[in-house]
Amino acid sequence: MSISSQIVLRYNGEGHLRFDLPPGLREPELAAMLVEKLGAREGIYRVDLASNRGKLSIRYLAHVCGFADVVRWLHETVSSLSSRFAPARKQRAMARRDEQSLVPVQAGTASGLAPWLHGKIQEIRETFQAMSIVLKRSLNAAVAAANQRPRWVKEFMNDLLMLYMIKLHWHHIMTDWLPRPWTHRYEWLATIYLIYLSVQARLPQNA
Repeated sequence: MSISSQIVLRYNGEGHLRFDLPPGLREPELAAMLVEKLGAREGIYRVDLASNRGKLSIRYLAHVCGFADVVRWLHETVSSLSSRFAPARKQRAMARRDEQSLVPVQAGTASGLAPWLHGKIQEIRETFQAMSIVLKRSLNAAVAAANQRPRWVKEFMNDLLMLYMIKLHWHHIMTDWLPRPWTHRYEWLATIYLIYLSVQARLPQNA
């Protein structure tokens, strides 16, 4: 498994991405070069990396570059740096294996359950993270679809409201407003304005 495939997306917001980096990318020299190369990309204006925890935060201008561009640049940069630092990392890994080979076999078998549990917990956490991203996108799509309802629905509801208001005030219109229009001038002004709004709503909207 390549080291770039071990990077986990933790947050995907508008112009903001957060990743968890594997231990192989948390070395100070490699982490500093990763931040420098990503920050030089057009559209990325801030890169933060907590190398001790492996938390990488990238902020970018969405109108300059997109999510796919940032992910592609990240994988390209990681692949380039990994090939550069591979020999030194291999030597350190061999040294660690030599040290671990000196540990009694019983101790190794006793502690083998902890890494397995950690891996399972990590898989469950990543699954829930992916589900939350999918659910968020589905909800956004549903809200967008609701906002794009046909125009005739709004016009129909406006007509119903106007007919209800006329029915509610019909007696006052016939017995009070018409005989004394100046006394009820404010009511007439409000009625005329409502009619004006109704007519304006039916006019074609300019693109």
